Amino acid sequence: MLLLALGGKAQAWQKWHKYVTNDAAGVSGSCAFATIQKGINTALAGSTVIVDAGDYTAQGVLSSANSGSSGNLITIQAAPGATVKIARITVSNNYVVIQGFAVMSPGSMLSNIAGIVLSGSYDQALHNTIYGNCQPWVTGEGCNTAIYTGGAYNTIAYNTIDGQNNSTTYAFGIGMYFDTTSSYTTASYNTFQGMNSPGRVFEIYGSFNRITHNEVKNCSGEKVNLQDHPDIFQTFGSAGSHDQTIENNYFHDFGGQIGNLEANGNYPAWYHWVFRNNVFANIGNSLFMYFPVSFYNNTSYNCASATGVNRFPLYACYANGAITSKNNAFVASGTSIYNGWYACGSGDNDFVSNSVTGGTKSGFNEPHGINGGNPHLITLNTDCVVNSCNFGITGESALKGQGVNLYSTFTTDYADSPRPSSGAWDIGALVYSPIHLMPPVVY
Repeated sequence: MLLLALGGKAQAWQKWHKYVTNDAAGVSGSCAFATIQKGINTALAGSTVIVDAGDYTAQGVLSSANSGSSGNLITIQAAPGATVKIARITVSNNYVVIQGFAVMSPGSMLSNIAGIVLSGSYDQALHNTIYGNCQPWVTGEGCNTAIYTGGAYNTIAYNTIDGQNNSTTYAFGIGMYFDTTSSYTTASYNTFQGMNSPGRVFEIYGSFNRITHNEVKNCSGEKVNLQDHPDIFQTFGSAGSHDQTIENNYFHDFGGQIGNLEANGNYPAWYHWVFRNNVFANIGNSLFMYFPVSFYNNTSYNCASATGVNRFPLYACYANGAITSKNNAFVASGTSIYNGWYACGSGDNDFVSNSVTGGTKSGFNEPHGINGGNPHLITLNTDCVVNSCNFGITGESALKGQGVNLYSTFTTDYADSPRPSSGAWDIGALVYSPIHLMPPVVY
């Protein structure tokens, strides 16, 4: 069944009817429900609620009412091509899709009062834009949350989290929050931009979640004091967070730090985070880790180079024996020391250089590591928002064919190009191609 919300109203049609903006009497919406929520309340498995163009923020928080089923989803969506503004929407049922809305009033820093809340299972948030535009907390870490998810097997894809680049506000304390019940949820092809002084872009708990093919860009750093440091990733407390995969993402031009992963004394519940095939560029500070984390084939450029910071190119760690690093390229990132890496875990086949054309770093000592040499990255800039940056490598690169083969762990690169099943791998996020040099994918 197709439910049409026309001017904030909904009307029932059999699913084989075409979408129309007039009812049988020829007057738009005269037979429709009075509110969007009424249309949602009426929708059953297999139904679609389509909302016509308009500003419906005055209707307040929308809430799911019924569950769909596998193959018979309930879809609540903006009309194709229409701008449909709503305040917030909460989904507590299963097999529900939220699609195409402009979410104007994400809630407070309390994560479960977010712009979009998915707390059921097999739910989807697709092609929405969540705007943050609010006054900051006194601590300066933003004041609302864009998307909250719990439950299992949810999908969050092709959304834009937009802080609107408003310098008078610190819009968004949290971009995306995975609660302790979250498992097997995927966040992919989302864009996070203009998030001025966020507390963190991703706060992740639960297990077996996947962050892939997202872009985080143009986010400012500390606004109030050094305690209010923006993180791309953060997790802490006592609940636990394990088996999280962060791959094929583009994180760049971020004025805080890559992240802070804390176990808070509950080490057995925190383990096996994997970062692979990610590009990090123009990020002010390191990633701090207190539990097992693995890094494979990431590319870091101009990261952890903040004034007065004396850290390894991408990360500093406090989890003895817990960190694994292979095939990563750290180009013009960090300062001159390796920061006690071997007290933290093991590294092999990594590349480091002082500049974009080479230069060695003191304190670097891996069995098969490369210290210095020209990585020949295609196009580098200290601002990859205004300028073009391309982290592909040429055939002359010091990264080419110098990595260990990890095919049993993963098989593609940042741009989903295949990696070889045998023989040496290229170091970094992108493999060399003589036909086309793959730039970072922008979504």
